[in-house]
Amino acid sequence: MPLDLSLSELLSQVQVVLVETTLSANIGSSARALKTMGFSNLSVVNPRQPIAKQAQAMAAGATDLLESVTLYQDLRQATEHAQLVVGLSGRSRTLGQISLELTDAARQLSRTLMLSLEAPPKISLVFGREDRGLTNEELALCDWLVHIEASEDYGVLNLSQAVQVSCYALRRALTEALSVSGLPKKQTDQSNVTESSGSDTPAYLIDAGADQLYTPLRTQWDEPAARSDQHEQLAKLSLQLLTQLELYDPNHPRKTEFRLNRLAKRLQLDRSEYNLIRSALARLVD
Repeated sequence: MPLDLSLSELLSQVQVVLVETTLSANIGSSARALKTMGFSNLSVVNPRQPIAKQAQAMAAGATDLLESVTLYQDLRQATEHAQLVVGLSGRSRTLGQISLELTDAARQLSRTLMLSLEAPPKISLVFGREDRGLTNEELALCDWLVHIEASEDYGVLNLSQAVQVSCYALRRALTEALSVSGLPKKQTDQSNVTESSGSDTPAYLIDAGADQLYTPLRTQWDEPAARSDQHEQLAKLSLQLLTQLELYDPNHPRKTEFRLNRLAKRLQLDRSEYNLIRSALARLVD
Protein backbone atom coordinates (compact mmCIF):
# COMPACT_ATOMS: atom_id res chain seq x y z
CA MET A 1 0.00 0.00 0.00
CA PRO A 2 1.36 3.47 -0.79
CA LEU A 3 2.63 4.96 2.43
CA ASP A 4 1.24 8.42 1.70
CA LEU A 5 -2.40 7.30 1.87
CA SER A 6 -4.29 8.90 4.72
CA LEU A 7 -7.65 8.11 6.25
CA SER A 8 -9.26 11.03 4.44
CA GLU A 9 -7.88 9.86 1.09
CA LEU A 10 -9.24 6.36 1.67
CA LEU A 11 -12.66 7.70 2.67
CA SER A 12 -12.75 9.83 -0.48
CA GLN A 13 -12.92 6.58 -2.49
CA VAL A 14 -16.31 5.82 -0.94
CA GLN A 15 -19.45 7.17 -2.63
CA VAL A 16 -22.63 7.24 -0.54
CA VAL A 17 -25.71 6.92 -2.75
CA LEU A 18 -29.25 7.78 -1.59
CA VAL A 19 -31.98 6.35 -3.81
CA GLU A 20 -35.26 8.25 -4.35
CA THR A 21 -35.19 9.94 -0.97
CA THR A 22 -38.68 11.10 -0.01
CA LEU A 23 -37.82 14.00 2.29
CA SER A 24 -35.33 16.71 1.49
CA ALA A 25 -34.52 16.98 5.20
CA ASN A 26 -33.19 13.42 5.20
CA ILE A 27 -30.69 14.34 2.51
CA GLY A 28 -29.46 17.18 4.71
CA SER A 29 -29.23 14.92 7.78
CA SER A 30 -27.34 12.34 5.76
CA ALA A 31 -24.90 14.98 4.51
CA ARG A 32 -24.24 15.95 8.12
CA ALA A 33 -23.72 12.27 9.02
CA LEU A 34 -21.17 11.92 6.22
CA LYS A 35 -19.22 15.00 7.18
CA THR A 36 -18.96 14.08 10.86
CA MET A 37 -17.32 10.79 9.80
CA GLY A 38 -14.98 12.40 7.28
CA PHE A 39 -16.77 11.31 4.08
CA SER A 40 -17.29 13.81 1.28
CA ASN A 41 -18.78 12.00 -1.72
CA LEU A 42 -22.61 12.13 -1.70
CA SER A 43 -24.84 11.18 -4.63
CA VAL A 44 -28.64 11.21 -4.85
CA VAL A 45 -30.76 9.22 -7.30
CA ASN A 46 -34.03 10.84 -8.42
CA PRO A 47 -35.00 12.56 -5.12
CA ARG A 48 -38.73 13.09 -4.53
CA GLN A 49 -38.16 16.64 -3.28
CA PRO A 50 -35.60 19.20 -4.47
CA ILE A 51 -32.57 19.70 -2.24
CA ALA A 52 -33.70 23.00 -0.75
CA LYS A 53 -34.14 24.86 2.55
CA GLN A 54 -35.11 21.84 4.66
CA ALA A 55 -32.03 19.96 3.54
CA GLN A 56 -29.77 22.92 4.27
CA ALA A 57 -31.29 23.40 7.72
CA MET A 58 -30.72 19.74 8.66
CA ALA A 59 -27.22 19.70 7.16
CA ALA A 60 -26.05 22.37 9.64
CA GLY A 61 -22.31 22.71 8.96
CA ALA A 62 -22.34 20.26 6.05
CA THR A 63 -23.99 22.50 3.44
CA ASP A 64 -20.81 22.24 1.36
CA LEU A 65 -21.62 18.54 0.80
CA LEU A 66 -25.11 19.49 -0.37
CA GLU A 67 -23.67 21.97 -2.83
CA SER A 68 -21.45 19.26 -4.31
CA VAL A 69 -24.12 16.52 -4.45
CA THR A 70 -24.22 14.64 -7.76
CA LEU A 71 -27.72 13.86 -9.04
CA TYR A 72 -28.52 10.76 -11.12
CA GLN A 73 -31.60 9.42 -12.86
CA ASP A 74 -31.17 5.82 -11.73
CA LEU A 75 -28.93 3.60 -9.62
CA ARG A 76 -27.23 1.97 -12.59
CA GLN A 77 -25.99 5.36 -13.75
CA ALA A 78 -24.90 6.35 -10.24
CA THR A 79 -22.76 3.26 -9.69
CA GLU A 80 -21.45 2.50 -13.17
CA HIS A 81 -17.89 3.61 -12.31
CA ALA A 82 -17.74 1.76 -8.99
CA GLN A 83 -15.68 -1.39 -8.66
CA LEU A 84 -17.65 -2.61 -5.65
CA VAL A 85 -21.32 -1.79 -4.99
CA VAL A 86 -22.66 -2.46 -1.49
CA GLY A 87 -26.41 -2.31 -0.86
CA LEU A 88 -27.74 -1.68 2.66
CA SER A 89 -30.89 -3.72 3.22
CA GLY A 90 -32.98 -4.09 6.34
CA ARG A 91 -34.66 -7.27 5.07
CA SER A 92 -33.29 -10.69 4.25
CA ARG A 93 -33.28 -11.21 0.47
CA THR A 94 -32.60 -14.40 -1.46
CA LEU A 95 -30.77 -12.89 -4.41
CA GLY A 96 -27.55 -14.88 -4.14
CA GLN A 97 -25.04 -12.14 -3.36
CA ILE A 98 -22.66 -12.17 -0.44
CA SER A 99 -24.63 -11.10 2.64
CA LEU A 100 -22.76 -9.61 5.59
CA GLU A 101 -23.46 -7.86 8.85
CA LEU A 102 -22.22 -4.26 8.84
CA THR A 103 -19.24 -4.78 11.17
CA ASP A 104 -17.88 -7.67 9.12
CA ALA A 105 -18.49 -5.79 5.88
CA ALA A 106 -16.66 -2.72 7.21
CA ARG A 107 -13.61 -4.82 8.09
CA GLN A 108 -13.50 -6.40 4.66
CA LEU A 109 -14.01 -3.04 2.94
CA SER A 110 -11.16 -1.55 4.97
CA ARG A 111 -8.93 -4.45 3.94
CA THR A 112 -9.86 -3.90 0.30
CA LEU A 113 -9.10 -0.18 0.49
CA MET A 114 -5.84 -0.70 2.37
CA LEU A 115 -4.29 -3.44 0.26
CA SER A 116 -4.94 -2.22 -3.28
CA LEU A 117 -1.58 -1.21 -4.71
CA GLU A 118 -1.78 1.64 -7.18
CA ALA A 119 -5.08 3.15 -6.06
CA PRO A 120 -7.90 1.96 -3.80
CA PRO A 121 -11.03 0.85 -5.67
CA LYS A 122 -14.08 3.05 -5.88
CA ILE A 123 -16.80 1.75 -3.56
CA SER A 124 -20.48 2.72 -3.54
CA LEU A 125 -22.59 2.39 -0.39
CA VAL A 126 -26.24 2.40 -1.49
CA PHE A 127 -29.17 3.34 0.76
CA GLY A 128 -32.79 2.96 -0.31
CA ARG A 129 -36.05 4.79 0.21
CA GLU A 130 -37.25 5.67 3.70
CA ASP A 131 -40.41 3.58 3.43
CA ARG A 132 -39.39 0.52 1.44
CA GLY A 133 -35.65 0.50 0.95
CA LEU A 134 -34.16 -0.83 -2.28
CA THR A 135 -36.09 -2.87 -4.83
CA ASN A 136 -34.93 -6.35 -5.80
CA GLU A 137 -33.88 -4.96 -9.18
CA GLU A 138 -31.68 -2.36 -7.48
CA LEU A 139 -30.23 -4.89 -5.05
CA ALA A 140 -29.38 -7.08 -8.04
CA LEU A 141 -26.94 -4.34 -9.11
CA CYS A 142 -25.05 -4.73 -5.83
CA ASP A 143 -22.09 -7.03 -5.21
CA TRP A 144 -22.76 -7.32 -1.47
CA LEU A 145 -25.89 -6.99 0.65
CA VAL A 146 -25.23 -5.60 4.12
CA HIS A 147 -27.56 -5.39 7.09
CA ILE A 148 -27.25 -3.48 10.36
CA GLU A 149 -27.84 -5.61 13.42
CA ALA A 150 -30.64 -4.06 15.47
CA SER A 151 -33.41 -4.94 17.91
CA GLU A 152 -35.76 -7.73 16.81
CA ASP A 153 -38.65 -5.81 18.40
CA TYR A 154 -38.02 -2.62 16.43
CA GLY A 155 -35.08 -2.69 14.05
CA VAL A 156 -36.07 0.31 11.95
CA LEU A 157 -33.45 3.02 11.46
CA ASN A 158 -34.07 6.44 10.01
CA LEU A 159 -32.20 6.94 6.73
CA SER A 160 -29.65 9.35 8.18
CA GLN A 161 -29.15 7.06 11.19
CA ALA A 162 -28.35 4.15 8.89
CA VAL A 163 -25.91 6.37 6.98
CA GLN A 164 -24.30 7.53 10.24
CA VAL A 165 -23.88 4.03 11.66
CA SER A 166 -22.52 2.65 8.39
CA CYS A 167 -20.01 5.47 7.90
CA TYR A 168 -18.88 5.16 11.52
CA ALA A 169 -18.33 1.40 11.15
CA LEU A 170 -16.19 1.86 8.04
CA ARG A 171 -14.24 4.76 9.53
CA ARG A 172 -13.56 2.75 12.69
CA ALA A 173 -12.41 -0.30 10.71
CA LEU A 174 -10.10 1.84 8.56
CA THR A 175 -8.66 3.60 11.60
CA GLU A 176 -7.85 0.25 13.22
CA ALA A 177 -6.36 -1.09 9.98
CA LEU A 178 -4.17 1.99 9.58
CA SER A 179 -2.93 1.55 13.12
CA VAL A 180 -2.06 -2.12 12.49
CA SER A 181 -0.30 -1.21 9.23
CA GLY A 182 2.29 0.84 11.08
CA LEU A 183 1.59 4.08 9.23
CA PRO A 184 2.33 7.28 11.15
CA LYS A 185 -0.58 8.15 13.41
CA LYS A 186 -0.86 11.62 11.92
CA GLN A 187 -1.96 10.00 8.67
CA THR A 188 -5.06 8.57 10.33
CA ASP A 189 -6.47 12.07 10.87
CA GLN A 190 -6.92 11.06 14.50
CA SER A 191 -4.43 11.61 17.30
CA ASN A 192 -5.89 9.16 19.82
CA VAL A 193 -5.75 5.94 17.80
CA THR A 194 -5.54 2.86 19.99
CA GLU A 195 -2.71 0.55 18.93
CA SER A 196 -3.73 -2.99 18.02
CA SER A 197 -1.96 -5.64 20.03
CA GLY A 198 -2.41 -8.57 17.65
CA SER A 199 -2.25 -9.63 14.03
CA ASP A 200 -4.60 -7.98 11.56
CA THR A 201 -5.48 -11.30 9.95
CA PRO A 202 -8.28 -12.47 12.29
CA ALA A 203 -10.16 -9.19 11.92
CA TYR A 204 -10.40 -9.73 8.18
CA LEU A 205 -11.63 -13.32 8.19
CA ILE A 206 -15.30 -13.16 7.27
CA ASP A 207 -17.65 -16.09 7.85
CA ALA A 208 -20.14 -15.96 5.00
CA GLY A 209 -22.13 -18.93 6.27
CA ALA A 210 -22.35 -22.57 5.27
CA ASP A 211 -24.56 -21.90 2.24
CA GLN A 212 -22.50 -19.11 0.69
CA LEU A 213 -19.37 -19.02 -1.41
CA TYR A 214 -17.33 -16.13 -0.06
CA THR A 215 -14.83 -14.63 -2.47
CA PRO A 216 -12.65 -11.84 -1.04
CA LEU A 217 -12.30 -8.83 -3.30
CA ARG A 218 -9.04 -8.99 -5.23
CA THR A 219 -6.55 -6.54 -3.76
CA GLN A 220 -3.39 -6.82 -5.87
CA TRP A 221 -3.89 -4.99 -9.16
CA ASP A 222 -1.37 -4.08 -11.86
CA GLU A 223 -4.21 -2.32 -13.68
CA PRO A 224 -7.52 -0.82 -12.49
CA ALA A 225 -10.31 -3.23 -11.66
CA ALA A 226 -13.23 -3.58 -14.06
CA ARG A 227 -16.17 -1.31 -13.25
CA SER A 228 -19.80 -2.16 -12.59
CA ASP A 229 -20.91 -1.01 -16.05
CA GLN A 230 -18.25 -3.21 -17.66
CA HIS A 231 -19.53 -6.24 -15.75
CA GLU A 232 -22.98 -5.54 -17.16
CA GLN A 233 -21.57 -5.20 -20.67
CA LEU A 234 -20.00 -8.66 -20.43
CA ALA A 235 -23.31 -10.08 -19.18
CA LYS A 236 -25.22 -8.54 -22.11
CA LEU A 237 -22.73 -9.83 -24.68
CA SER A 238 -22.92 -13.28 -23.08
CA LEU A 239 -26.71 -13.18 -23.35
CA GLN A 240 -26.49 -12.29 -27.04
CA LEU A 241 -24.16 -15.22 -27.64
CA LEU A 242 -26.35 -17.63 -25.66
CA THR A 243 -29.37 -16.44 -27.64
CA GLN A 244 -27.60 -17.12 -30.95
CA LEU A 245 -26.66 -20.59 -29.68
CA GLU A 246 -30.31 -21.14 -28.67
CA LEU A 247 -29.24 -21.65 -25.07
CA TYR A 248 -31.22 -18.67 -23.82
CA ASP A 249 -34.79 -17.63 -24.48
CA PRO A 250 -35.32 -13.85 -24.12
CA ASN A 251 -39.03 -14.51 -23.64
CA HIS A 252 -38.29 -16.53 -20.50
CA PRO A 253 -35.27 -14.75 -19.01
CA ARG A 254 -35.59 -15.98 -15.42
CA LYS A 255 -32.41 -14.95 -13.56
CA THR A 256 -29.93 -15.62 -16.34
CA GLU A 257 -28.79 -12.01 -16.83
CA PHE A 258 -28.43 -11.52 -13.09
CA ARG A 259 -26.36 -14.71 -12.78
CA LEU A 260 -24.08 -13.72 -15.66
CA ASN A 261 -23.57 -10.29 -14.14
CA ARG A 262 -22.77 -11.89 -10.78
CA LEU A 263 -20.31 -14.26 -12.47
CA ALA A 264 -18.55 -11.36 -14.21
CA LYS A 265 -18.16 -9.58 -10.88
CA ARG A 266 -16.91 -12.71 -9.14
CA LEU A 267 -14.16 -13.09 -11.75
CA GLN A 268 -12.71 -9.79 -10.48
CA LEU A 269 -11.27 -8.79 -13.83
CA ASP A 270 -8.88 -5.92 -14.37
CA ARG A 271 -9.15 -3.54 -17.32
CA SER A 272 -7.00 -5.59 -19.71
CA GLU A 273 -8.76 -8.85 -18.83
CA TYR A 274 -12.13 -7.21 -19.38
CA ASN A 275 -11.09 -5.83 -22.78
CA LEU A 276 -9.81 -9.24 -23.87
CA ILE A 277 -13.01 -11.10 -22.93
CA ARG A 278 -15.26 -8.34 -24.30
CA SER A 279 -13.43 -8.42 -27.64
CA ALA A 280 -13.73 -12.19 -27.88
CA LEU A 281 -17.45 -12.14 -27.06
CA ALA A 282 -18.10 -9.29 -29.46
CA ARG A 283 -16.36 -11.20 -32.29
CA LEU A 284 -18.41 -14.32 -31.56
CA VAL A 285 -21.67 -12.35 -31.46
CA ASP A 286 -20.89 -10.69 -34.80
